[in-house]
Amino acid sequence: MDKIVRDTKTRACPLSCEAEYISWLLILKRFRCWVIIRYRSLRLL
Repeated sequence: MDKIVRDTKTRACPLSCEAEYISWLLILKRFRCWVIIRYRSLRLL
């Protein structure tokens, strides 16, 4: 069972996983920037 999972993962991973990971990082960065901006504007008010 474990071997099958590992095989399918290594076969599928290289491109799709990496692309997904990178897009998640971009989303998180954007979200963090947005939160920081919101926080600063709220503090100024």
